[in-house]
Amino acid sequence: MRNFGLRFSALRQGALLSTIVVAAGACAPKQPANAASTEPAAGPAGTSSPGGAAPAGGTKAPVDFEKLAARESEGLSPTSVTGPEKKWQFRVPSKGAPTVTPGNGTTNVEVPIGSELAVHCEVLEGDFDAAGTIQNILSDAGKHVEMKRVAPAAVRVQRGDPSLFVNAVYLAPTPQGKALGELKIGALVTPGRTAVCVHDEIGFEKTFDSVADSLFESLTRADGPLSKPSYREASIAKLGPLAVGFEARRLVTVSGKRMMVTTTAMVVPASESTVTWVDGSEAEKIDTDDLLEAGEYARATNGQVEMIASVKRKKGATYSYQAQVRGKKAEGEFTVTGQKGLSTRAADAKKLAPGARAKGAFKWESSSYLPDVDPTNGTTMTYTRAAADPPRGMTVSMGKQRMTGLLDEHGAFERVDLPLGPATLRIERAFVEGKL
Repeated sequence: MRNFGLRFSALRQGALLSTIVVAAGACAPKQPANAASTEPAAGPAGTSSPGGAAPAGGTKAPVDFEKLAARESEGLSPTSVTGPEKKWQFRVPSKGAPTVTPGNGTTNVEVPIGSELAVHCEVLEGDFDAAGTIQNILSDAGKHVEMKRVAPAAVRVQRGDPSLFVNAVYLAPTPQGKALGELKIGALVTPGRTAVCVHDEIGFEKTFDSVADSLFESLTRADGPLSKPSYREASIAKLGPLAVGFEARRLVTVSGKRMMVTTTAMVVPASESTVTWVDGSEAEKIDTDDLLEAGEYARATNGQVEMIASVKRKKGATYSYQAQVRGKKAEGEFTVTGQKGLSTRAADAKKLAPGARAKGAFKWESSSYLPDVDPTNGTTMTYTRAAADPPRGMTVSMGKQRMTGLLDEHGAFERVDLPLGPATLRIERAFVEGKL
């Protein structure tokens, strides 16, 4: 698992940015130029709302936070940005030319939007975890400020690739007292198309979204992808109406072998100011019968790797495995009974397709490697549908877990409902291209 960390001090540029003083002393010294105050002040250029307000007679009054939070930029123009040595390019709305600064494995792009602070973006080399990357940024910020609210803001899909957005409201110490600030963060972490955008200023939420969405949508590398997937899909995970994460899947060919690569990212609210960060990845090598030849799996929670496992076929239906789950190590062999080997999503889809296209009762079993359920053996997956159930509906039982879902005509799940405590986590497909 690999996370990118963007230092909060680099965003702040040595001063508290985009803050509203919420508790000022009677003889407070002059505030930093980029902190919103309780005195009248003109809004940043290109914005439609002032930075603060005060009544006649000189009496100080609380800043209108809702007015500041509603600020958006105007008059932005589409602007092309090219990376060092023309490695990549994208287009974003901006108010003036973005500044491009190469770094070590990353390129810093400052996109002016007419607000006091530019949108800070990083185009990254390599692959990173979406939730862990955003967590690292906020963890560093937490060393300097007090986080009051952290919450997932959105999950979107650009060109078939999912991106994750998180907003945070914080209190920061200033000479005038505590000040309120807002961080908006978006991350796209698809192989060959990895970027992070941050804006540390109250308001401009739609403007920030338009910049990040445009960058994520248009980011193209000159060398292109290493292997074009024959199948890919992106699903959005929701708790009720709140989007909390994504699951992305790509079927590629590496050294003549098909490989299914799956990445997940989740940001689940735990309290007003905290969330649980979850990243997962798996890479499964598939043989010509759609059975598992080898696989590698990992899951991290709140930045700590809780599960890492690998499995490899030795001969026939016998596999060797190595795993460490929640600090407990396991190593050995197992043989899948009654089947030629461990199944994969590609194999399951082909077996489920007839049931997806027909009405009536249906039952089928396979064995898959699910190290979170049992790292020492294959786990039996039982697919059932009662005669009275709707077409394409399917119930899946695996160990003690049970979920319901909806199949597409090819036997792949386009929607899954998974119990998560008293709530239900729904993972629903938002994009698909190709066939398993």
